[in-house]
Amino acid sequence: MIKRLLLLLVAAIIVMYFMGCTDRYETDLVRKSTTPCDSTGSYLKVQAIINTNCSNCHTNGVSSGLSYKTYNEVSGAAERIYERCTLPQSNSQFMPQNGNRLTDCELKVIKNWIDAGTPNN
Repeated sequence: MIKRLLLLLVAAIIVMYFMGCTDRYETDLVRKSTTPCDSTGSYLKVQAIINTNCSNCHTNGVSSGLSYKTYNEVSGAAERIYERCTLPQSNSQFMPQNGNRLTDCELKVIKNWIDAGTPNN
């Protein structure tokens, strides 16, 4: 009787262990924001995201000759910025290269701004 209970306990632990081991997908690695998301796309919001996440490297053409200080620079590269920020982190072109993926909200802000025609607002 005790052997059966012990066997059942070991089997239950093994099942729970394997159920807890799941593949992590790239979307699981997206930083989650704790504040409500206002994903209205505007240049001011996008520029704040760029300043926080990109300006360390992309100022005055320091990195790859790309600067994202002005509206024209950011709007001209908006689709490329969004594309690079949504690549899998294992991709060599993923941005930002420091590995900190933008939050879902930040990505929505950029996408909504692009979809609105990158207005200077």
